[in-house]
Amino acid sequence: MKSHSTVTDAILVGLLVILPSCSSKPGAKSKQEALTEAVGPGAWPSKIQLAPDSPQLKRIHVDVVREQRIASEETHAPAAVEVDPGRSSPVMLLHTGRIVDIPVRFGGPVARGQPVLYVESSEAEGALAAEVEARAALAQARAANFEAEAAYERYNDLFRRGAAAKKDLLVAEAKLGQADAALAQAEIVALKAKSRLDILGLDPKESHRRIAVRSPIAGNVTEVNAVAGEFRNDLSSPAMTIADLTSVWIAFAVPENELRLINRGDLFQVDLDAFPNHPLQATVTRISDVVDLAARTIKVYAEMENPKRDFRPQMLGRVRHLGRANLMPTVPAAALVEAGGHSYVYRQTGPGRFEQTPIEVVGRAGRYVGISKGVRSADRVVADGAMLLRPK
Repeated sequence: MKSHSTVTDAILVGLLVILPSCSSKPGAKSKQEALTEAVGPGAWPSKIQLAPDSPQLKRIHVDVVREQRIASEETHAPAAVEVDPGRSSPVMLLHTGRIVDIPVRFGGPVARGQPVLYVESSEAEGALAAEVEARAALAQARAANFEAEAAYERYNDLFRRGAAAKKDLLVAEAKLGQADAALAQAEIVALKAKSRLDILGLDPKESHRRIAVRSPIAGNVTEVNAVAGEFRNDLSSPAMTIADLTSVWIAFAVPENELRLINRGDLFQVDLDAFPNHPLQATVTRISDVVDLAARTIKVYAEMENPKRDFRPQMLGRVRHLGRANLMPTVPAAALVEAGGHSYVYRQTGPGRFEQTPIEVVGRAGRYVGISKGVRSADRVVADGAMLLRPK
């Protein structure tokens, strides 16, 4: 008794044998139609032979399988632009007082050391008065030290000539030591008073209560929490925030089972909604040590250059990360045929001859997909027009 496969083979052979004799008869079927019927109506034939003058053959484009580097695993995630905390600085008030002027505007640029707030405070008067007193005390200490040093030199000279007693020389030496100590103390007090004025932004030559609060860095005003005329006694919260936006962070969350694919220094492709068809690149600089228990994700931060300040905080987009790339055969994505839950390509085995070949897809690079099994480099496959091989 013959097996089912043997019977099927016999049917195919029979069809091929009688095909030439039937071709001249009305209603005769083509070789492709005969093969299609042999494998079942509606099915994708595993092998196809097209005549050299077949219209279908002229519409089919065949391409060579090429080797390219393809990442076998990828990470995709929604993302947002954030300020780099290392490039952001709060503007704090160091004393209570009334804000009398805010010469900068929200979003505007500022230079390092530029006044961003003016505060009127009684502390300014106290600091200026203390600096004046310290300078006066320093002048007195210097004068006293000069006199004590001159007296010591005089008694020392007289003692060497025998015109003064040892006791008088010792007294002059002691007074000089005291004057030296007093001068050193006065210099410290004067330095502290001057430093206090510098911190408050006051000029000792000017006598006023208005203090300039200056920007600690160059950047843009990203937050303003004060208004002119406000009396501010809360010194724990910033009155303003300055951020350098020439470099920003791209923040996104990845599932914990994909964290192994990401390392510091990895490059990510960034696509912002505000700049479609304008892919950017960012470098991973920080990976959070904490897992979001609700979403089971880990926050990742990638640094992106922003020299023109086009990319603003809170802009949305997506990131794409490629895992390790391996050299493998690739075919155009249009060459793939999906049938029965599997992927196939039609490999050209000769002029007008094509064979359905199962493949395994492992990644993608642009319009090409990587193939781990099924085809080899230099094979020729139907890159465009595979649907024309499907039976009607």
